[in-house]
Amino acid sequence: MVPRDGIGYYNADGRFVDTWTNLETGDFVTVNGTYKERTLHATIDAHGIVTALSSGPGTATVYDCEGDKLAHQARLFVPSRWARPINSAWSHPCRSVP
Repeated sequence: MVPRDGIGYYNADGRFVDTWTNLETGDFVTVNGTYKERTLHATIDAHGIVTALSSGPGTATVYDCEGDKLAHQARLFVPSRWARPINSAWSHPCRSVP
């Protein structure tokens, strides 16, 4: 979290692995990827709702069930917008918020 203008701007770098399985055949594909998400702009309204616009680059590579590469994508993800009450915006999802 990088504070700017009194608001915490969110930055995240990560990796993910998703597996998609055909339940009828048992065949599956695996998607390995990376992302760098950055808050471009954030505001807090009079009701304490944080609205943020974020974007960033990422990659995704798809492999079949034998490990052969089926597809690869590298791109800048389109900006996404989200809004949350300020008392939960930076709370861990497994912890209660007072």
